Amino acid sequence: AVVLKNVLIKPLRRAGEVTAAIGAGDLTSEFHNLRNDEMGRLLQGLENMQLGLKTMVSEIVNGVSEVARVTTQISDGNHSLSSRTEQQA
Repeated sequence: AVVLKNVLIKPLRRAGEVTAAIGAGDLTSEFHNLRNDEMGRLLQGLENMQLGLKTMVSEIVNGVSEVARVTTQISDGNHSLSSRTEQQA
C-alpha cells in the first residue's frame, strides 16, 4: 500500500494539482520530476505544456504592446492631419 501510494497516488495527485493551477491561469508551478517511467513522462508533458503556454502568453503580450504602439502612432498622425486640414480650410 505504501509503495502504491509513493509510485502512483502521489504523482497523480501532483499532476492534478499542476493541471488545476494551469487551468486557473497559474503558469508558475515548479516541476521536480526525476522519474523515467510513465508518471515521469506525464509530468514532463505537463511541464512542456506549461512552458509552451508561457511562451504563447508572452508572445501575445508582446503583440498587444506592438498593436498599442502602432495605434498610438496612427492616432497621432490622424490628429496632425486633422489640424493641418483645419488650418487650410
